[in-house]
Amino acid sequence: LAAIGVSVVVQVIGRQFGYAVDVTEFAGFCLAASTFLALAYTLRCGAHVRVTLLTDSLKSKAKRIIEIWVCSGAMVILVWLSWQAAKFTYQAYVFQDVSPGLMALPLWVPQTGMTIA
Repeated sequence: LAAIGVSVVVQVIGRQFGYAVDVTEFAGFCLAASTFLALAYTLRCGAHVRVTLLTDSLKSKAKRIIEIWVCSGAMVILVWLSWQAAKFTYQAYVFQDVSPGLMALPLWVPQTGMTIA
């Protein structure tokens, strides 16, 4: 988040002196990184939002069965999404995709961070 603030300040100062500094893409990449990198810490601290309206009304055995079922389904979905993210990143590397702005950064660079996180 600090990098986003610094990039905005650099862009504003650059415009004051007549230089076109395009760091919009960089700020977007930093925003995505801060979102994905914060998820692990949030999970470790148990701060994710959980809707417990149904599970709070169940007995402990039924509650455990529901939670195992939900966590198993979430794991299957996350494995599939992780595989697709890795495939997408590899394709961006193979096809040499670049960002559409002035920086023309290879897209596999920020996508690798998302895939690893």
